Amino acid sequence: LTRLDRATEHAAMPTSEVLAAGGHVIFAIVGRVQDKPWVLGLSPFVHRLRENTDKKPAVLVLAESIPEDWYTVAMMDKVFFLKGSPLNAFDLGRVGYQRAKYIVVLQGRLQLSGVFVDADALFAVRFIESMMVGMGSSRPIIMSQSTSLQAHRFLPSLRTSNTDVEISAPEMVLDSSRFMAGRHCVTNLITSLVGAALYNPSMLRLTSDIMSASYLVINVPKKWYKSRFYNLFDHLLNEKNVMPI
Repeated sequence: LTRLDRATEHAAMPTSEVLAAGGHVIFAIVGRVQDKPWVLGLSPFVHRLRENTDKKPAVLVLAESIPEDWYTVAMMDKVFFLKGSPLNAFDLGRVGYQRAKYIVVLQGRLQLSGVFVDADALFAVRFIESMMVGMGSSRPIIMSQSTSLQAHRFLPSLRTSNTDVEISAPEMVLDSSRFMAGRHCVTNLITSLVGAALYNPSMLRLTSDIMSASYLVINVPKKWYKSRFYNLFDHLLNEKNVMPI
């Protein structure tokens, strides 16, 4: 427990050997307010990334603060944290972005609304890609996530140059080249279900049952205000036999 506390409080920084070897995965978190706790959920990703293989790709997290659930990966091998911003060229150099295999850009701050909710992440994707012009086939693969279904319109198409936004961007994100290539996902219920169904076909049956079930609109109890949704979900599902959506 003492080792875990120390590893959580003082997250390991990437070594020069790890950066020189390359092939690592970078989680670039943008827009996170430093004085607010946040959860990354990195543990399941690392386990899935390294299962059934002898290779253990290094995972680097570049963010303004350590995630609240860092203890879940603190004792794992080759998992590092570096305080910085993906919008800073110097910080990107410190995580060896040029030799990385994947760079996953995630939006940290969700206080904004409307068309601005994904602004930081979209800018970070375009900024990183502008720094990789001329790298050819050795360039890392950029993966991004958005909340808005229209965010793909502000990203360059994979069929055009790195600096030109596709003027005739498809109306639906499902028709965009980035989404079809698996390089852009949307935290939307429908697209999440479609993606989950590829790995778990029973999700289609579950979706069908949910769509045919009766719905009831209720107010959130006051004692649950400002609580995490998964705690409320667990309470309603196990104590009230109700699945909240």
